[in-house]
Amino acid sequence: MADTARNPAGFVLPFASRSVNSRLRLHSFILAETLKVTVPPAGTSSTTHSVVALRLVRRPQSSATARSSILAPHRKIHHMPWFQRSTTLPAYSRGFHLITPKIVDALPELRDIQVGLLHIFIQHTSASLTVNENADPDVRVDLESSFSAIAPEDFPYVHTMEGPDDMPAHVKSSLLGCSVSVPITQGRLALGTWQGVYLCEHRDRAGPRRLVLTLHGES
Repeated sequence: MADTARNPAGFVLPFASRSVNSRLRLHSFILAETLKVTVPPAGTSSTTHSVVALRLVRRPQSSATARSSILAPHRKIHHMPWFQRSTTLPAYSRGFHLITPKIVDALPELRDIQVGLLHIFIQHTSASLTVNENADPDVRVDLESSFSAIAPEDFPYVHTMEGPDDMPAHVKSSLLGCSVSVPITQGRLALGTWQGVYLCEHRDRAGPRRLVLTLHGES
């Protein structure tokens, strides 16, 4: 194989061996000797014989190899557990309600997660979830007024068989969404100082609401 390529370390390699060299370099090694491969002449059916003569030395550490060391086989593997639990909230009146403490109480495994993510999903179409102000209750009052103005009950809806508050509830649920994700830091929800998780109840006479809590992270 006459065609050759010179690697950054200055060693002559057969052209077909570049992929071998690339794979080795992924693990922070470089070739210190020439890789020699013998193949049968073109047009013959004789068996291929390969002779590999190489010596591996560790690549000097640098910022580039430090980044690639994530792929090294000696990297420490951390435990990344998954937890999933369903919880049922009691019936709430129409409006916006802080439920952060109920979520934390329902998932005791959360305190063991150092870095992770909590996904909260509501299994209903006439209620929703969001993150907003956790201090002044007037914010919740204004949110209810604002969304009632956006999706009023006197709009000429087609779907009316479940009462005048039902279709507006579906609209509000679609606007706000059925899930939120919150990062976990050192066993706690990494919410801002003034942030809390809301249950947004859009029905006048709602029943209990079911949540699915899915937690994933490094313990």
